[in-house]
Parts: sequence; structure tokens; C-alpha cells
Amino acid sequence: AAGEDGTPLRWRGRVEVDDAVLSNGDEPLLACAIGNAGGYARLDDVTLLAGPDPTDGLVEVAVAVPVVTRSRWGRRRVRLEVRRARGRAASVLPRDKAALPYLDDGVAGQLTRKRSWWTEPGAWAVWAA
Repeated sequence: AAGEDGTPLRWRGRVEVDDAVLSNGDEPLLACAIGNAGGYARLDDVTLLAGPDPTDGLVEVAVAVPVVTRSRWGRRRVRLEVRRARGRAASVLPRDKAALPYLDDGVAGQLTRKRSWWTEPGAWAVWAA
């Protein structure tokens, strides 16, 4: 989700991959990416999807969590913690009341309730004659 000026919007949501919980919805998230191919999921200079493989029947899911740290001199710094998991199914449940803008294969939408994605290995094929 991004604002009018293109900056990431903080949002809260529960993000699950199979039985792994990447975020329980209590902490702010800056991004969530779900995919089975790489090269497109980035937040600033951070690659979200590290190594998805379109042939393995799994999706890779990543969330970017802003973590505030303090230097020795008390300066506040924010760094991104990227949590990743791979599995057959993923779901996102927004915790905030406002609709969450998202892109699904380039098509914009509004996420207002739980949404799930899953893979079916070998379910799609191309035949050329």
C-alpha cells in the first residue's frame, strides 16, 4: 500500500503461510509480497521475495516490519526487518478499519477482509501444436 506521494503506508494485518505466522497483526507493516516468481517485489533497496521458484509449487511470502533502534548517542533509527516463509497457501487479514489498497498481478483492489492465495502444482500448462 502506498500513499498519494508514493510513500509506503503503515498498516496492520495477520499474515500466514501454511502454519507459520509472519505477523499476528499487532505490529505495523510497510509491505507484504506474495509470489512464485522474482524480480518485482522490492521496497526501496530491499528485495522482498528472495528466491521464489515458479516450478516448485510453493509461494514465497515476505513482510517488511519497521524496527526502531537507538544508537549509542540516543539517535533514533528505523531499519526494515524482512520476514519470509514459503508454503502452499498464504493469507492476509487486515486489522485496520480502512480498506487496504493492493495489487494482484497488476490489478488494483481494496482489501477489507481476509484473502487467501494458494498453489496447485501442475494445474496450468501450455500446449503448442
